Amino acid sequence: MVKHLLACINFQRSISILTLVVLVSCGRSSNQDDDSAIEALNNDASDIRRIGVNATADILSNQATNHFQFAFECVKGQECIEANQLGIVLAKHEDKLSLQLTFDLNDFGPIPTVYNRDFKADEAADNLITELVLTSKNQRRKIVAKTSERITSDMIVTVESTFDLSDLRTLKEGMHNFNLSIDTRYCSFFGVYAKTHPIIAELQFDYFVPAIHSSEVFFSELVLNASGVRDFLGDNDWDNPIPEAGICVSYNGKNIIFSHAKNSYSYEEKLVAKLYHLEETDSILIEVLDVDYGFNASDRISDTLLPIRGLEGGDYIDLPLKMVDKLLVYTVYNGRVN
Repeated sequence: MVKHLLACINFQRSISILTLVVLVSCGRSSNQDDDSAIEALNNDASDIRRIGVNATADILSNQATNHFQFAFECVKGQECIEANQLGIVLAKHEDKLSLQLTFDLNDFGPIPTVYNRDFKADEAADNLITELVLTSKNQRRKIVAKTSERITSDMIVTVESTFDLSDLRTLKEGMHNFNLSIDTRYCSFFGVYAKTHPIIAELQFDYFVPAIHSSEVFFSELVLNASGVRDFLGDNDWDNPIPEAGICVSYNGKNIIFSHAKNSYSYEEKLVAKLYHLEETDSILIEVLDVDYGFNASDRISDTLLPIRGLEGGDYIDLPLKMVDKLLVYTVYNGRVN
C-alpha cells in the first residue's frame, strides 16, 4: 500500500513537472514566472506527501483495528483449516463475540450408522453436534455452548454461535485471554452419538470484556384502542379482522420479551425478563404489535424508545402510546454485575 501511495505521489509530481514545462514552452520566459511555478510545484508535492503520510497512517490504524477484531491463533486443528475442512470467522464486538464455523465433512467418509437400543435398530447419525467451550485464562471460568445441525447432501455444515453479555457477565471488566475449544460429533435424530469426532480445534485470542449492568423488565397488561387500531390496520387479516395484540421489548436489536394474544385487542400475562446491558443510561425499545404468522411480517402499531431507568419503580406504570388504551410495564435496575 505504501508503494502504491509513493507511486501516486511520483505520478502526480510528474504531471506537475509536465505542466510546468508546457507553460514555459508556451512563452512564459520570465524568471519570476518560472520561480512562481516552481514554488507552486513544491507546494503541491508537499501537500501530496502530507496526504500520503496521513492516508498511510489511517490505513495502518484500520488494519491494526481489523486485525484485533478478527484475530485469533489456532493452537489445534490447523491442518483442518489448511485442508479447507474448517473455516472460522471470529468477530469481536463491544457487547458480544460472534463465531461462524464452516465444516466440510467430505473428507471423512460416509455418515456413520449408530445403533438405537430403544428401537433396536440402526439409524444414520446425520446430525453434527458442535460443542464450544470458552475459557477465560484470567479467571478459569468456562462458558459452554452446544449446537445441532442437520448434515445435508453436500456434507457442508455451517454453525453460528454468539457469546453475549449474559454469557460474559461473570467475567471481570478488562482484557482477557480466551481459549475456545471446538469439538464435533455425529449424532442421530434420536440423540444416539457416534464415536467419531470428525473435527477438533482450539483457538486462542484476546478480548476486552466490558462493564456489564443488569436490569429487569416487567409486563402485565396491554389493551389496544379498538377503533384506532381498526382504522390503522384496515382489512389486513383475511380470516379474522381482530388483531393479535402483542408486546415486544428489545435491547440492541435482541428481543427480551415477545408475546401476544390470539384474535384479541387485549393481552394480559405477567412476564419478567432479565436484561444485561452496557451502560446504566441505556435504552430499550418497546413495540406494540399486531402479530402475524407464517411469512407475513407483524404490523407495528406503536413504539417508543425509553431509558431503562426511565421506567424504574416498584409498581406498574401505564405507558401512554398512540392507539393504546393501557400498557402496564416497569423496570428495576440491579446495578453493575462484574
